[in-house]
Amino acid sequence: MAHQEWTETAASMVVVLAISAGIVAAGEPMGGTATVGASIDRTASSRPHSANPAPSPWMSSRLCGAIRERLSTGFNLAVAQLERRIECRNLFTRLGSDGLEILSTSLYYPAGVRHESQTCLNADAFTVVGGAPTWLCRRFAQVSDRRAAVLVIHEALHHAGLDEWPHDPGGPSSQAINAMVQRACGL
Repeated sequence: MAHQEWTETAASMVVVLAISAGIVAAGEPMGGTATVGASIDRTASSRPHSANPAPSPWMSSRLCGAIRERLSTGFNLAVAQLERRIECRNLFTRLGSDGLEILSTSLYYPAGVRHESQTCLNADAFTVVGGAPTWLCRRFAQVSDRRAAVLVIHEALHHAGLDEWPHDPGGPSSQAINAMVQRACGL
C-alpha cells in the first residue's frame, strides 16, 4: 500500500474508531448512526488547493433535513471562498492550519436538548476550541446561505485553535470573528 493510501486509510480508521467509541461528541453518547461525506486526506496541506477534491461535510444522521440542507449549502460556499481568496485561507494559516483540511475533518451534530435551552439561546452553532465536533442549533436551519458559510468558517477556526471572549479575556468576540470572516472571505 502506498504511503498516501495508508495515510488516508489510517486517518479514516481513526475517525471511525472515535465515532464507534462515542468519544467524538465530547462525552455525550452519540446514539444513532452517522454518514461520512468524504474521506480525510491528511496530505492536503502539502498540495495546491486546486489539486484536491473539494471536501464535503461529515454529518450525523441525527441532523434534520433542513439543517443538513443549510449545512451543505453553507459548507460548499465556505469551501469555494477558501479556494478563491488567499485572505480567507490566511485566517487558518495564521493558526498554523489549512482551512480545507480543517473543514474536511470537521464533524457536525445536532445540539442536544440541554444545549438548545442554554447555549443555543445566543448561538447558531458551537465548537470546543481545538475539537473537530461542531454542534448545530435548530435555528441554524433558518440562517441565510452566506450566514451559514460564515458560521462554518467561524466554527472551523475554533477547530483550528482560535478561542474567543469571554473564555479568552484577550480574544475576539463572536461578532468580531464573524466580521473578520465576512471581510476575509467575501461573505
